[in-house]
Amino acid sequence: MAVVEHPQYWMFLDGSGKEHSHACVSYCGYLSESTDTEAFTVEWGKVSIRELLPFFSMKDALAWAGPFAVKRAQWGEEADAKRLALFLELADTIRSAKMSGFATAAFVPAFNKQIKPTEYFLFTRVLEMLLPQLIEGSYLAVIVDEEEQYAERIYELFRTLRKRKQEFAKPLKLIGIADDRAFPGLQAADLLARAVMGEMARKKANRKSEPLDELYTRLTANFASKSLHISQLYDDPNEFLQIAGLV
Repeated sequence: MAVVEHPQYWMFLDGSGKEHSHACVSYCGYLSESTDTEAFTVEWGKVSIRELLPFFSMKDALAWAGPFAVKRAQWGEEADAKRLALFLELADTIRSAKMSGFATAAFVPAFNKQIKPTEYFLFTRVLEMLLPQLIEGSYLAVIVDEEEQYAERIYELFRTLRKRKQEFAKPLKLIGIADDRAFPGLQAADLLARAVMGEMARKKANRKSEPLDELYTRLTANFASKSLHISQLYDDPNEFLQIAGLV
């Protein structure tokens, strides 16, 4: 009987934006070792329990929908300030954990002239940034949101990459399509993806995107001590702007 090994690493990935309705899309995630994933889940859960949030969703938070409709009523006139404070606390929870962040973003109209669908490229790019961090011989579990827009395509790409790229075949042993409400790692990826998308839109339009500007700054602060890779793709799919170094 073959020995069943547990993954040494977990990678949680989520996207923000839709190609048919947004000028910018992002695909982001966090990587951590199994024990560190468990520790992060506990700390994230403490914030959720304190705030009486069954789960965290940036879509709900920004639209004051779902659980955040209740929070808005509770917070009253301080709602915007308290929401931002929650965003920043969650960002600090991520930054204090032993996790590496990865993010890609694309300006859709120009990008799609050459490469479709965009998330295929972004997913591949994230893996290219991630794999060098893994200990040789180890493998990871890739967890993606169950949202239909991404899940089906990413599963297809997962299989394609394992067949075509030998360097991907060895560490990519498992992919899971999960309910983000049950996985704080996916909720953290959602937070990063929306912040990166906001930063991309701000750069293209040269305008502020509150409350995402401060969140983006907090998530990407102190590159020297935290691992966050961001490749932002602008008009040329071949042109990468590295704004963070991996240490």
